[in-house]
Amino acid sequence: MKYFEQNIKKQDWRGRILFLLRRSIKGMVWNKVKFIEIDIYDHSFDNCQFIDCEFQHCRIGNDVTYKNCIWQNCFFWGQYSSLGGSAIYKNCRFENMVIKNGLWTNISFIDCTFSGKFINTFWEGKWSENGKPKLRFQHCDMREISFENVTVKNSLDFSTTQLPVKGVRLFSNKDNEYCNAFLQASQNNIYDKDISISLKIIGEFSANQHPVIMDEKHLDNYPGPLSSASRMAFEKIAAEFEIVID
Repeated sequence: MKYFEQNIKKQDWRGRILFLLRRSIKGMVWNKVKFIEIDIYDHSFDNCQFIDCEFQHCRIGNDVTYKNCIWQNCFFWGQYSSLGGSAIYKNCRFENMVIKNGLWTNISFIDCTFSGKFINTFWEGKWSENGKPKLRFQHCDMREISFENVTVKNSLDFSTTQLPVKGVRLFSNKDNEYCNAFLQASQNNIYDKDISISLKIIGEFSANQHPVIMDEKHLDNYPGPLSSASRMAFEKIAAEFEIVID
């Protein structure tokens, strides 16, 4: 069990009060602190560090900017936890960080590096064409982080980001060819009902997402482990579109 030198519970950190500007925090270090149900609004953090900390049910990115900040050996989890939005993380480092659960929306990561684990997180590039919140990664490095049951969908752009080198599989979905292959297979009556439903969901899930990114745990959960009939049907179709990771 990790020892914490301080617990900070059930606080709202609000930087903007009436007509005051947002609060700027520079050079602060939080070491071995457990944050519980902390909401941070209208702040900017510059050159701050969070070392050996835990964030439980915290929302740390409500109109917040983090620049040149470090999260090291931290654990971020909880049903109501959120890194944003809207939030900007610029030139930040997440070192040996475990981030578990949460829907990420309206967050920009710019020139950030990640190591550790993302577990059961839901990433969506955009909700609709009318300007709803988006998630963006620009010039980020994820080579040293692992994905466990991470959902990636709806035009999330990784064109400038280095993806994990282990534990994920990439599939080309240019012009929705991968998506359409699964939707067509679900309708051609060569599979039983359960497999057809599984393939249809895979197709709908991957619409407009290129590349499609699926980690090993996500695949084992759905469409199923390697020995299952739905997984074998998936592998047969997906083989044509798989991108080999160097």
